[in-house]
Amino acid sequence: MYNEKEDRAVGCIIGAAVGDAIGAPTEYISSEDLSKYYGGRADKFMGPCPSSPCKHLSAGQYTDDTQQLIALAESLVRKRGFSMEDFGKKLAYWGKRNQDDFNFCRFPGGTSMRAAAKLLHGGDPRRTGSESARTCGSAMRVAPVGVMWYQDLENLVKVARQSSVPTHNSTVTRESCAAVAATIGYLMNGYSKEEAIEKALDHVEDNELYERIRHAVSIKDKSISDAIKEIGTYEAAIETVPFAFYAFAKGADFRDVVAIGASACPGDTDSIACIAGSMAGAFYGYSGIPDDLKGSRLEDHDYLVQLGEQLLNPFACRIEMHSHTRNGKDCAMTNEQAITRAKEIGLDGIAITEHMSFEASESADNASALLSFPVIRGAEYHTDKGHFLIFGIDSDEVFRKFGKYGPAQEIIDFVVEKGGVAIPSHPYKKDYTKKLCDDIYNIRNISAVEVLNGQLSDEDNKKGQEAAAKLDLPGTGGSDAHCPGEVGVFFTEFENPVRTIEELVAEIKKGKFKARNGRVLLSP
Repeated sequence: MYNEKEDRAVGCIIGAAVGDAIGAPTEYISSEDLSKYYGGRADKFMGPCPSSPCKHLSAGQYTDDTQQLIALAESLVRKRGFSMEDFGKKLAYWGKRNQDDFNFCRFPGGTSMRAAAKLLHGGDPRRTGSESARTCGSAMRVAPVGVMWYQDLENLVKVARQSSVPTHNSTVTRESCAAVAATIGYLMNGYSKEEAIEKALDHVEDNELYERIRHAVSIKDKSISDAIKEIGTYEAAIETVPFAFYAFAKGADFRDVVAIGASACPGDTDSIACIAGSMAGAFYGYSGIPDDLKGSRLEDHDYLVQLGEQLLNPFACRIEMHSHTRNGKDCAMTNEQAITRAKEIGLDGIAITEHMSFEASESADNASALLSFPVIRGAEYHTDKGHFLIFGIDSDEVFRKFGKYGPAQEIIDFVVEKGGVAIPSHPYKKDYTKKLCDDIYNIRNISAVEVLNGQLSDEDNKKGQEAAAKLDLPGTGGSDAHCPGEVGVFFTEFENPVRTIEELVAEIKKGKFKARNGRVLLSP
């Protein structure tokens, strides 16, 4: 259950992707084809028609609009703010994948692709953007800025403009980003549609764009066909952005807003509906988005939800909760490699959890000090009911007392009595002789369930998630890493700082944490 701010943040990101996916099949088709194939109104996920540009996409799949939004959001989350260099790397990778991978290619705009090619070859992201750009390619992706900086509107507008620079570095494109992001920022703060738009326009420094947005909002009572004629719907930011504001102002609810944008044929309907959807999502919230537009019906829905949550709380503490090194003798990864990788990907700490020993990872303390990075020592206990992550015990007494494959409940009770915590790890892993599976429902005194494990299939992780929900326990995420590339595949995000074993145990007992997916869609 989300609070108001969380509802708006997640609604904004999901709303953008929903609008994009609904508008994708109608992009630049004729009004006649809109009537013929979609009944004159695009208001749900549908497949392409013969004249659709993205014929390889299925209903509910998004386009390059959401791809670039994800690239920006991932960069903001990882860097906990805007880094021109990091975002430039994301865009370079995005462009290359669009060239090399047919299934990844989502009809990207030429302005963005040309900039991405320059970035791929070492171009400075401050100089790769076109100064004559007119298209809406940066405005369609800017929504994450509005979420992250909603409490600081001055910096919000500054970052929105900066986010445009690597691809679209003209006044109108930068100011289009400012207009959209500022509107989202004010909506996040609870302003009405009219108030948010009015206040956002105060930040717009392009006179023509300012007047066209104001005019678009003023004719919200006119028909869509009349608005198309007056505002325009082609890819120029001077048309798409004002029309998105028209759709947002006119729409009676979330579905109506995105339907107006997605039905603005012929035109850049995916971008219009994406921008309008981001504003509508911030206004109506995730709870205001119809159920048939959420969940598995929308491509990468759960990951987009996570990004919305993380943008709202960028300074949450990210801990790799499950990793192994050569200290435990079952892999070759060194302490230094594990720590270096964790630092590279923006984690705040790593737990070394060797099999059947706390003392085996003592050498990690030296690496922690040398690399100035928190390392928390835990262990993975092999019991008669499967494996458990153990934290809060500082010696191998428990292993000597009960031995390998000892009685799970007695071991857990012993750990808890000593002030520690126990968490079932990969409870539904198929290839273990001694595995927990549904016996998890008979185990007492566990503090959480590992619901995301990097060595498990999605199906087996899902079973763990279902068990945690039935037991009313929080879930942890851990990669179960045995090599550097696996570190951070999944991690656990805590509301409060975690730097020591004492802080980790205390936060686990509070239950204020979430399992997170660290498999970013747009590396590096």
